[in-house]
Amino acid sequence: MTTLLPRPKLAVPFVPKPHRWTCEQFHNMGDAGVLEGHPVMLIDGVILEKSNAKPHRWTCEEFHDLGDTVALAGQSVILVDGEILDMPNPNPPHNGTVGILDCKLREVFGAGHWCRVQSSFATSLGTDPVPDLAVVLGSPRDYLQHDPTTALLIVEVSDTSLSYDIGEKSNLYAAAGILDYWVIDVNTPQLFVFRDPVADPASPRGHRYTTSHTLAANDQIVPLAAPSATISVRELLP
Repeated sequence: MTTLLPRPKLAVPFVPKPHRWTCEQFHNMGDAGVLEGHPVMLIDGVILEKSNAKPHRWTCEEFHDLGDTVALAGQSVILVDGEILDMPNPNPPHNGTVGILDCKLREVFGAGHWCRVQSSFATSLGTDPVPDLAVVLGSPRDYLQHDPTTALLIVEVSDTSLSYDIGEKSNLYAAAGILDYWVIDVNTPQLFVFRDPVADPASPRGHRYTTSHTLAANDQIVPLAAPSATISVRELLP
């Protein structure tokens, strides 16, 4: 049932880089009261603490407050270990595939579950990878006062970010205890499945997945949290 395919070699692997701030963005966040009480300055696109001239480490709360301002309007960013990183801006294949996944997984998981699309998902005090899709228990009303910190399934849709999503980001989700992590490669297209996270001091973030499969369109997948549902991988691919 499982087709093991070679992982694609990207000519230029994507590596997220720290966001470089403009003076306009810096002033916008100041006008909005973001980082109020934190004496900071902007030097060569980096926000530094005045007390020690070291880069400011963002909390999830600050990151979310920043998202409510115009400082990052039109920017695709995530928060990892207190650092805001630039990600590729979504394109039509990416957005369309996220929509395909949203429709199918709503059907599969049904009532009592919520498919959150590109929403906040704090895995620690200073990390929010903003996954493309996270299936959580409950309904939107259960999360009016707080965002979820765990999920039954997380799916990322990858174009240029594939190497990062199946690499470092898989360690990030393993460290967060996510039992079922999928990555859709829109270029091949194919589905990567990561399961069975364990602690491993030798791995990035001290965790890794011990089980991984690469599935093609003619394969099938059963979500761990929906064992009665068998999905044709073709239904998930662009």
